[in-house]
Amino acid sequence: MEPPLKPRWLRVALAIFEHGSALRAAETVHLSAPAVLGALGGLEAALGETLFERHAGGMRPTEAGTLFCRRIKTALAELREAETALHTRKRFAGMVDLAQLRALLALQEAPSVSAAARTLGLAQPTLYRAARELEALAGVTLWERAGRGLRPTWAARRLGEHAGRMQAELRLGVDELREARGLKAGRLYVGALPLARSTWLPEALARTLGAYPRAEIDIMDGPYDEQRTALRAGRIDLILGPLRAETPEIAQEWLFADPLTIVIGPHHALAGTREVSRATLDALDWILPPRGTPSRGAFEAYLESQGARVPVDAIACNSLITIRALLRATPRAAVLSKRQIAAELARGELVAVGAPIAGSAQPVGIATRPGLRPSGLVGAFLQHARAVAGEIGGGEP
Repeated sequence: MEPPLKPRWLRVALAIFEHGSALRAAETVHLSAPAVLGALGGLEAALGETLFERHAGGMRPTEAGTLFCRRIKTALAELREAETALHTRKRFAGMVDLAQLRALLALQEAPSVSAAARTLGLAQPTLYRAARELEALAGVTLWERAGRGLRPTWAARRLGEHAGRMQAELRLGVDELREARGLKAGRLYVGALPLARSTWLPEALARTLGAYPRAEIDIMDGPYDEQRTALRAGRIDLILGPLRAETPEIAQEWLFADPLTIVIGPHHALAGTREVSRATLDALDWILPPRGTPSRGAFEAYLESQGARVPVDAIACNSLITIRALLRATPRAAVLSKRQIAAELARGELVAVGAPIAGSAQPVGIATRPGLRPSGLVGAFLQHARAVAGEIGGGEP
């Protein structure tokens, strides 16, 4: 469980870390020296760690203090960036409360106010009050009335992204402290696209759990746009799967290339066919990836290069379970990665037709937030994910 941390504690600890003295920190955060020491004591008690050693010349950070204060610096920078981006009232970043930010995130993520209140263990009036206090403190409109509930504005969503990344940084920091004490636990939040879910994710997780048997792992398997939003908002640590166009908000690491192949059921009339003609492409009924995905675009470009028609009546689906069932029950064809269905091909449950589709190879890898500093658990998973990708990718260009 996440320890309850107060923003004032965080600001005090960072000031002591940067200035090496409770007195100089007190001048920076505009508190008395006793209040500074009290705030530091509250943070150390919540974390169960001694962050600073007192000596004649001031205060020196312990190893735990250095680890966590670096996380605090990154976390509080998110609030300052939000203050600049949203043109909030002065000193918003210095006065906002983490409970208010948790209310903001819960109201954005939950389907209703009552569900958000249950998530936080609060009464609805308490949650409403925290939301309105946050809006008054920011000085910008964060909520619009929607029936009997609240709908976040653009400003609320933008603030939520910064608050989520702040929360993620502190979570990684707390995990780092526990790992430094020898606890092989921590939390890992992974976004997995279809290719990763059926190939390298399970093996990478199995290897990671060998070293971190008590790790808490959450896997998100929604569409890419939902995972990208979750990554930017700090709700997941990384995404495994086909890479997209470069953006400043997402850092991408290429691991291997993965071409597409036409796949059918074992009793299809094309079973055993080595090549697929244009006439056959025109005659087939298809199960294709959703529109707008790289796989769909690559396959449609291939059809056009062959002079074949681009289907408008295809079933759009990215659920491997559903695709497998449809291929076994109908004479349709699908477009999939052979790696994604290696087990089904080996058992003869599905059949690949012809060679991999020319020009369809997609870059596959890991997407993270820029500047991510992983905890030990997240770093171990990244290491195993790269290793497994290298084994299944075979170093293909």
